[in-house]
Amino acid sequence: MKSSILSVLFALLLLNSVQIAQAKEWTINARQDQLMKDINEAQKKRELTDKEAKRLRSSLADVARKEAKMRTKNNGAIKDEDKAKLEKVLNDVSVDIKRWALEKRVDVAKDKAKAKAKATEKKTEEKKK
Repeated sequence: MKSSILSVLFALLLLNSVQIAQAKEWTINARQDQLMKDINEAQKKRELTDKEAKRLRSSLADVARKEAKMRTKNNGAIKDEDKAKLEKVLNDVSVDIKRWALEKRVDVAKDKAKAKAKATEKKTEEKKK
């Protein structure tokens, strides 16, 4: 029994290692495209306000402008240090999307809890009467 469990765990560990090794290497442009899709989807789901989405799109546009400028300066290439700067901005955008969407979900959950508590309180008061 123990050996079969260990075998399964080892197989899962091995599979996970292979998946990590095959992880996709994102380009700047691919990340920008994916983040734009994430922004659009979150806005449709009302996880981002119009103002938040506009700010995030502006950040992505800044990255595109900076990337173009960097490529012009370096004959079409991007230095590693410049790529790191662009990646940081993209990371910040990604974090903002997730953070703001989570804040909205938490606010909705709080509102539901308050409404439920209020309804329970109302029922308790009615029973007292």
